[in-house]
Amino acid sequence: MRAYVNTHKNQGRRILAGIAIVAAVVFGLSTLQQLWLGAGAAKLLSVETIEPEACDTQDSPVAAVQTPNLFTAFESASVHAQDATPGESNRPPVRQIVDTAPIYSSVAVDTNKDEVYLQDSNLWSIRVFSRTDNAKPGDPPTEPRRVIMGEKTALQFNSCVWVDPAAGDVYSVENDTGNIIAVYPREATGDVAPKRILKVTHRAYAMVINQETKDLFLSVQFPPQIAVYDKEASGDAKPRRLLQGPHTRLADSHGIAIDPKRKLLFVDNWGNIADLKVAGTGRFELPSISVYDINADGDTPPIRVIQGPKTRLDWPGVMSIDEDTGDLYVANDVDQSIIAFHSGDQGDVEPSRVIKGPNTRLNYPVGIFVDNKNKEVWATNIGNSSATVYPLMADGDIAPLRTIRSAAADKQSLRFGKTSALVYDSKREEIMIPNCVIHPQIASFARLSGANTPPVRVLEGQKTRISRTMHGFAYDPVHDEVVVTSPLAQAILVFRGGAKGEESPIRIIQGPHTQIQGDYPGTGANDRVSVDSVNGEYYMFSTPNQVLVFDRDANGDVAPKRILGGSETQISGRSNSMVDTVRNLLVINSRNKLLIFDRTASGNVKPKGIIQGPKANLNTMETFQVYPPKGLVLVTTRTGAVGAWSDEVYGDIAPRFTIPVKQLTGYDALGIAIDPAHKEVLFSSAASERSHPTSGIMNTVMTFSWPEIFN
Repeated sequence: MRAYVNTHKNQGRRILAGIAIVAAVVFGLSTLQQLWLGAGAAKLLSVETIEPEACDTQDSPVAAVQTPNLFTAFESASVHAQDATPGESNRPPVRQIVDTAPIYSSVAVDTNKDEVYLQDSNLWSIRVFSRTDNAKPGDPPTEPRRVIMGEKTALQFNSCVWVDPAAGDVYSVENDTGNIIAVYPREATGDVAPKRILKVTHRAYAMVINQETKDLFLSVQFPPQIAVYDKEASGDAKPRRLLQGPHTRLADSHGIAIDPKRKLLFVDNWGNIADLKVAGTGRFELPSISVYDINADGDTPPIRVIQGPKTRLDWPGVMSIDEDTGDLYVANDVDQSIIAFHSGDQGDVEPSRVIKGPNTRLNYPVGIFVDNKNKEVWATNIGNSSATVYPLMADGDIAPLRTIRSAAADKQSLRFGKTSALVYDSKREEIMIPNCVIHPQIASFARLSGANTPPVRVLEGQKTRISRTMHGFAYDPVHDEVVVTSPLAQAILVFRGGAKGEESPIRIIQGPHTQIQGDYPGTGANDRVSVDSVNGEYYMFSTPNQVLVFDRDANGDVAPKRILGGSETQISGRSNSMVDTVRNLLVINSRNKLLIFDRTASGNVKPKGIIQGPKANLNTMETFQVYPPKGLVLVTTRTGAVGAWSDEVYGDIAPRFTIPVKQLTGYDALGIAIDPAHKEVLFSSAASERSHPTSGIMNTVMTFSWPEIFN
């Protein structure tokens, strides 16, 4: 979609860009179909301030614009913050990386109503289509019948949609901070609140309902478990059964399927595993499908396991069962395939059928649904904003029977799930953006990328050993390396700077001597790592409230060279660290304050300085930055601004420079990266239940010109 604006051009171009964004998001991408089809080179996304009423949704999937004159509404908006304070920069972003289309993570079919439900994890919506819809090449995007979307819906970072054909209820599983299953009536549309909400364990992924027993089975990634609830459960209701423990062989569990006829439960696993209560227990296993009795409970071993290189499993996603034959269908994400296994398969066995190839139009399929009534199998493709359907017994490079898509036929999705961090690769002039959930890639974009610009390379897949919950990682410009955590397996992974595809790490720090512990609920431990490229050291926050320091060349099961932690340090909760290599200072952002230590501080020592108080108004963010040449620390405030403080002036100090990011854009900055060569600062952002941007696009990376901090 050509949604762009040059903030230095005339007002008319800003008006048109604003209209394009509002129409694309609010009208379900239906009004601007010709713009989708004519999309060419990426342009800048509008950063105009949009009045909230322009994005309100009613009981219809098409939101009503509440102003009689849309042009008047945009003329009255300003991209500049009002009442600027000294040192405040009111310039809007110069560029913004966003995907303006839905990104479909899951599919369900209501066979009674002949309707298809698609879960969108980018615009936070559920879109409902006719089962027989078919967008052929050259056709405009498919029109949904209904759209569930808006702040009342409680949709966010959702990974699974499920339709109960008996009751007609629509279930949506939240995969990150919401920790809920939201349930809607069949005809729900617009910005509607769920009819009930069930609170579930953090990192829930997929669900399925057994109509005979009224059991709702829910998979949880980490700590891995299968929770079984009454399908009518709500609020704080507890599971009827809980399958968990070391003997279960669950390891970063994702897809789940049941076969009521044969009394079997299937769970697929990515293989990232650790005992979060014990440091250094992390390990990597091959991906697998574990099979249990349908009534398995407690620490019960699987009946059998499908695992090995012949299986082709590569970040397996949602699974679904052919009730007649017992065949198991798997959305095989990075392999770009649908694979099927026979009910009794075990060990290192090849799939019985593989749907794969250019004619299939499969593009990172993560969702799947077997429609037994119509003998079809559906897949959602996060790579091109589509859902494709095939004959149930399809095999090989076969074209889909039909396609539902919400973008142009040649769409290349950014595959965003939650853009909570970023780094800048100064050697290649690329912005590296990880996904926290759904598809935990690390995508690299050219510095001048804008809306809908595809990445130039992506690091992803089973061999990389990266996993969800990458809240902070680093680029080492001296040694041209990328350093990232694998939180679910208690590890630090090091890649060459230009790594892409399914490239393996060149070094892995993991094992009992490392003392790495996490990811522990409530602390965010083990999810962030920083690099001191001058002194050759890695810094990682770990449970219990300590910073582990490793040599850059460390590999394998090695002990940290020093540990900083204890009550005197005041390190607590979600913390991260950066080094000022000019002044030899270690700066830690912990519980809304900045703690400054000597770089080589070790043990339970007091900080040499603290920045904290109502004037500072500091926040704790996923990643912050230090700019050593000027001795500046860049971090967010509680008002949604990003400020720059001196790392040598302590106390309750207001920032020397600020950008009111939230006021200018509607987004909260979660991560920060700097590009001194071009005097730019980059912010990553993902929406939350507390912060819905008026654009309706929930993931973004914004670039601001901020010469004041570099001059």
